[in-house]
Amino acid sequence: MTKDDMSDMIGKITESVLHQIRKGITIEFQKIEDKLEDKLEKIASQNNVLIKKNEQLKKQVSDLNFKLYDCNEGVKESLRISNYNEQYSRKTNLKFLNIKCGENMCLADKIIEIIKDVSNNEFKLNKSDIIAIHPLQSKYANKPKPIILKVKNTEIKENIMKYRKSFFNSDIPVYHDVTKKNMDLIKHLKTQSYIASAWYYNCHVYAKTDGRHKVKIDLFDDFESKIKHAPSD
Repeated sequence: MTKDDMSDMIGKITESVLHQIRKGITIEFQKIEDKLEDKLEKIASQNNVLIKKNEQLKKQVSDLNFKLYDCNEGVKESLRISNYNEQYSRKTNLKFLNIKCGENMCLADKIIEIIKDVSNNEFKLNKSDIIAIHPLQSKYANKPKPIILKVKNTEIKENIMKYRKSFFNSDIPVYHDVTKKNMDLIKHLKTQSYIASAWYYNCHVYAKTDGRHKVKIDLFDDFESKIKHAPSD
């Protein structure tokens, strides 16, 4: 065997070995690629499932938020109605302070006498005008209990309220019988810098800023927006 033949044979053997190595590597790469494709397909499939689940969860959250909003609005409306009904039931009520009463004293006679004195005999309250009269529980043991007077109609009530200043001057303040929710609303309105005044009248709460018309305010109203959009005087 000549030197050239030997060289040619070595070249062929080397080429054959390299071919086998390349073939083996190609097969291994193909296997790895196939495995990666399978994994990627599984990941893509799982991702699609997760996307669908995420969309379902978003819809569920959206539905729950809507139901929660609807529920909150329902609760607010129930509270509004309840508060209005309670206030309406007190429409002809008056609350008197600092009236000293003995255990056996007739409250009706006492209040009739006080109204007569304070009005300088200008207005007379009859027993038939009184629907109910009773003391409330007091926070202060050393002060007389507030007295609630319910009269037959708003005309009688307004006739008594005409002498409100005289009652205050006599150290017997008289007030509308306002619900706690409405009182809290009025107190809150009065803390706002843009509100000039807030008050109760005829079962409703009102407020205004300087130079604007009065606006009726209800529980849960966006009163800042409501008042600021009120027409000017």
